Amino acid sequence: MIGNQSTLAFGTPGSEQTINDVISIDPPKDEADDIDITTLSSAAYEYEPGLRKLGTMTFEAIYSTTLHGALDAGKDSTLSWKITLPDSGTITFLGYIKSVEKKVTNPDLLKLVVTVMATGAIDVN
Repeated sequence: MIGNQSTLAFGTPGSEQTINDVISIDPPKDEADDIDITTLSSAAYEYEPGLRKLGTMTFEAIYSTTLHGALDAGKDSTLSWKITLPDSGTITFLGYIKSVEKKVTNPDLLKLVVTVMATGAIDVN
């Protein structure tokens, strides 16, 4: 599937606002910690899954004062994040804005690179 036409939105659950001019989205990973349960009688290392580690989502968007202001306003809150894929599938989760960085990649293109720490469960539909 081609990622063209994917969207990203954030806000309060059910009232997320779409972010315009998103360039890329790297969704959070749903990864388990490894718990070492190896004993002296084990023939090899043994592991069990531990707590889920959701990690971060990173996205890039073309800079605008409106987007930068909205992100600044939400910095100290846990927000709802929703990625909608071209086939109408969605990835939703709660998370807080961990960092917002300005990045110049061309003399006339200024980007925002935003990192969001996922909290709770990731819902994939």
